[in-house]
Parts: sequence; C-alpha cells; structure tokens
Amino acid sequence: MWTIKGNGDYDTIARIHSQFSTSPGAHSGPAFLPWHREFIKRLEIAIRRVDPTLALPYWDSTMDGAIPSPADSVLWGNELMGTQDSTGAVRTGAFRNWPTVDGSRVFTRSIGTTGNLLQERDIATVVGSSDIRLLLAFTAPQAVCGVFASCPNPADWSALEYIHGGPHVFTGGDMLVTTTATNDPIFFNHHSMIDLIWELWRLAQQSRSNRETAYPADDATCSSANHFANTTMAPFFPMVNLDGLSNDYTDNLYAYAPRPTCTSSNPNGCGSKYLFCDFSHGSPRCVSKIVIGGNCGGYTNNEDRCYLGQCRNNICSVIPTPMPTTQPPIITTTPAAPAQETCFNEQQCCSVWAGRGECSRNPSYMNLWCKASCNICTPTTYNLNTECSNRHVRCTGWANRGECRNNPSWMSENCRSACNLCGSTRAQICGGGKRVLIVLLLNLISGWL
Repeated sequence: MWTIKGNGDYDTIARIHSQFSTSPGAHSGPAFLPWHREFIKRLEIAIRRVDPTLALPYWDSTMDGAIPSPADSVLWGNELMGTQDSTGAVRTGAFRNWPTVDGSRVFTRSIGTTGNLLQERDIATVVGSSDIRLLLAFTAPQAVCGVFASCPNPADWSALEYIHGGPHVFTGGDMLVTTTATNDPIFFNHHSMIDLIWELWRLAQQSRSNRETAYPADDATCSSANHFANTTMAPFFPMVNLDGLSNDYTDNLYAYAPRPTCTSSNPNGCGSKYLFCDFSHGSPRCVSKIVIGGNCGGYTNNEDRCYLGQCRNNICSVIPTPMPTTQPPIITTTPAAPAQETCFNEQQCCSVWAGRGECSRNPSYMNLWCKASCNICTPTTYNLNTECSNRHVRCTGWANRGECRNNPSWMSENCRSACNLCGSTRAQICGGGKRVLIVLLLNLISGWL
C-alpha cells in the first residue's frame, strides 16, 4: 500500500470517490454495490501490479463489535490499524502518518465515539432474504413530507447500503464523510466486507445467470437516473451499472476466504493470534482479542481474550513473561558449556519480511523485532534457515508450561517444533492469496510498509 501511495495510484483511485461529479452512482440507489465492486477492484489491481500474490483483506467488523467495548479491539492497536493522537491523527500502526489524498495532513479517526459495527443479525437478515431490494436498493426515493409516497419499492431499513454506514460512523474521522472516507485505507477493507456479504447473497439466492441480469426496473421516483441499469457507471466508461453484476469478478479476479469459525471441538479454529473463540455468549464464535487496558469482563469460560496479557479485574493487563536467564556457573574441572544463545527474531514472519527488503525499508521495526534476519546479530547455536526446529534449549519446557499460548510471537518463531507448528511453513503463514480477514494479515500489512 505504501508503494502505490508513493507512486500516486492510491490517491488517483481514492479521489474518484471524493466527488459526486465523478461518481454520481456510487451512493443512494441500486448501483451502490456494483459501483463499489468495480471501484475496489481497481485498487486491488494496482496492488497486484506491485505484488501479484496480494489481495485486499476484508474487515469483518462483527468480530470487533462482539467484545465488551469494540474500541478496545486489537485491530486498533499498534500492530495493526494503529492508534490516534489527541487530534485524531493516526500515529501508529501499519498506516502511521499516512497523508490524506490532498496531502494537507495525516488522516484521522475517532474510534467508537458513535456509530455501530456490523452485527451478525444484520448479515443474516440480508443473506437470508430473497428480496433483491435489500441489496440493489432504492435507498433515496422521492419523499413527500418525510414519507416515501411516490416510489412503489422503497428500501427497507435492513438494506445493505444503510447498514454499511455504521462502521463508517464508528471509525469516525475521515471515514465519517463521503468526500474524505478514502483518506483512510480501512475504507477498502470495509467495502471488501460489504462486497463479501453481497456475494454470499448472490450465491445463496440467485442462479448463476440471474446474478448477471436481475436489477431493479428504472424508476425516476425511486432513484436518480445515475442508478438505472444501462446508465454509464461513471467514471468507468464504457461500463454501465448492469456490468457490475458480472460473474467475471469472482470467476477471474478474486474469491473470498471463509469467515473464521470455531467450535467446542475446535477452539483454535479462528486461525489467528489476534482472535479468540468466545464460548460465553451463545454459540462459539471467533471474535477480536482485546488490547491492554481494555474491558475484558463478561466471560465465564476462561477464554484467552487479552492480546499479550491476561484479564485481571475485568481489565486486560500485562503479564510479564520471565526472560530466559543464564544459570550461575558450576565450578567443575570439565570444560565450560557454550554461552547461551542471545540472537533471536521476535516474530515468525521476520525471515519473509527480510526477504522482501523490509530490513532496509522499515528499519525502525525490523531492527528491533527481527534482529537475526536483519543481521543485527548472528546466531551461534542454531541455523536461521532451518524451517522447523527449537532454537533455544528450553523450548520444550516453556511449551509444557503454556508459553506457546502466552507468548505466541516469540515461541512461534523460535520454538516451532515444541509448539507443534511444523505443519505450515513461514512462507505459507506470511504470504498473500485470497481476500482474507484483515486481522489475519499483520504480515501482509507489514509487507506494505
């Protein structure tokens, strides 16, 4: 993302959304979904010109909305989307100090001040309905005295365009206003999720041929002509709105990875250190972990819900992990044991990131957390290129006392064998692919820095 920000592609694409004159069919009618599908496709192509293995991650905000205080989600922490300062400017995370499209300032957020994130019930209502009016909806019909008197098919308040606004408001700052929303890169992750919901509905409720042809009849009492089926999808000439229904998008460009799930028999099914399986609120479900200082109350099944900490008195608190210590020397006539190893990486994706050149592009992070892969130090007791091994003599003992769970970043890199992580390579875990859940992609986001 930083590459396409630097070469101007991001701003060129983002600017399209900022003016009604360039995108008259983007909102307030049935062209909303097909227009945004084409729009985010263009950003995805720009990303793939830089690295063909990448894909846009989707932001499933239902998982942040399921914790006691959604603003405490790990998504808004320093490792992922970052935190804002007192003015709202985002100063940490993958997009720290990211300039606005006009270059005048750093983009802003106001997380959780107002608004709501997506809810499972909202998605279920949309996907479970056969009514196309919840998807390709007349969301701005002509009103008389506040009543939709003229349009025969006004949208229900469950329409996807309506409910998509909640996360915009929740994120706040630039995301709150249509003309500035694309200043925040999470705009594209949010709209990937909206596109996923639409695709789930298409697969559940339409035949393959119907997906490309079913569109509301043109009606000037229900929407502007910019939303009519055969109106040009400005500014994407010569496309028309109906072209946004094509199966070619998901046949040829992208597919969606399944939303993470877990069960009582598979509590680790969420597949990310940023997620945990919530057993305390109905059926098991994957939700976002909580940052240090966040509210972790209300759970009754001892879930591992705090990121890099533990829940104490309903607040996520840091629990220091004892650092490896060298035992006092034993006086003996035999030769002294070799010195204990001190050169380690702190993250399992370090070697992948280093191979992409991040040691030079992002030295402030890499030189601190990836010292071995960035040659800040040189290991003396293990081979850095061995995919699965125990790099410290105490790995087995630490694994037995639960450090694979309590200290996953360090253990997954340096004690892979003891933590039973040999089934997947670092390249597989840290590589690109489908549009996947955004919290699974710290490695992808870091790869854009």
